[in-house]
Amino acid sequence: MKWLKKGQVQNLPAQIIVLIVIIITLAIGALIVAEFQKQTEVGSAARNVTDDGLRALDTVGDFQSILGIVIIASVILALVVGTMVIFKQ
Repeated sequence: MKWLKKGQVQNLPAQIIVLIVIIITLAIGALIVAEFQKQTEVGSAARNVTDDGLRALDTVGDFQSILGIVIIASVILALVVGTMVIFKQ
């Protein structure tokens, strides 16, 4: 039985690492913006900007679960297709 080197299976660990780096970066960014927000006065321009930044980070965070599902689905699909190609030979 000969293993094929084609496909996306080799790239999957890199995709997972990229997703983790994005999550960590967003979390650190949210902490920094939250600290700035604590130091600003309510109603000031700086407070409005930090509020908008936190809302934007919250919106981006909502898509992390979707990205995770897509990556998991691509892992499963790559494994199924890879298995089918191997047993076809």
